[in-house]
Amino acid sequence: LTALEPLAPLHQPHNLAGVRAARTLFPKAPQIGCFDTAFHRGHAFVADAYGLPRELYDEGLRRYGFHGLSYEYVSARLAEIAPGAHRLTLTATPIPRTLQLAMVGVEEVSVLATPPGRRRPIRTFVAPYDAATARAALLRERRRGGQSFVVVPRIADIEPLKAELARIVPELRVSVAHGELAPEEVDETMVGFAAGDGDVLLATNIIESGLDVPRANTMLISRADLFGLAQLHQLRGRVGRGRAQGVAYLFTDPEQESEATRERLATLVAFD
Repeated sequence: LTALEPLAPLHQPHNLAGVRAARTLFPKAPQIGCFDTAFHRGHAFVADAYGLPRELYDEGLRRYGFHGLSYEYVSARLAEIAPGAHRLTLTATPIPRTLQLAMVGVEEVSVLATPPGRRRPIRTFVAPYDAATARAALLRERRRGGQSFVVVPRIADIEPLKAELARIVPELRVSVAHGELAPEEVDETMVGFAAGDGDVLLATNIIESGLDVPRANTMLISRADLFGLAQLHQLRGRVGRGRAQGVAYLFTDPEQESEATRERLATLVAFD
């Protein structure tokens, strides 16, 4: 952990609070480390000592790494330091490898089926794109004091949809975030949006993990048929994180939509 500690934002109050909460849950553990999903900055390592009787992982670490270090490296490093540690992996959308290990019995699995208190199911609609529907949804969200996400499958779709938003909702302020922007610009946009700067965040699926904006409770997904089911589930989880009812519109192109795609998207509606 000596090598990893300089990367850890130990000064962040919410991370220290998490460590204290973990100690309450595990009173017999002298030291606890955890990986916590930070706001669009990868995963922040939290620890204040050098022995880890338990390791808590967010599944996103496997997918995105940790401050430029691969999951394999971090896992091996922790195994060296605490070879007898028990490992708990937390995930809302497991990656295929983890899911397979659980299904074949290599790893034990527990399902947390109870949603957080006051959390409502996200109302999900699948329909061909309609400008009137999109406008009504975005304006309805602003009227109740909230913000909206508009998600596209490709960076090339950003500018055309930005022009479309300017046409149908010229009164709304639109921010843009995607992977080709400089990291500093993306951070500034994300932090500003979370602080209430802007009515709509137009983005790629860069927002699917690690973003918590409780006042954003409407999401429009363009060409939802081009996303995977796990991606859509993860994206939909960005809304409805507070007390307000979350709503997700999955817009499709009927000319490009197959029967298999319709059945796949219907799953999200049935299990919202």
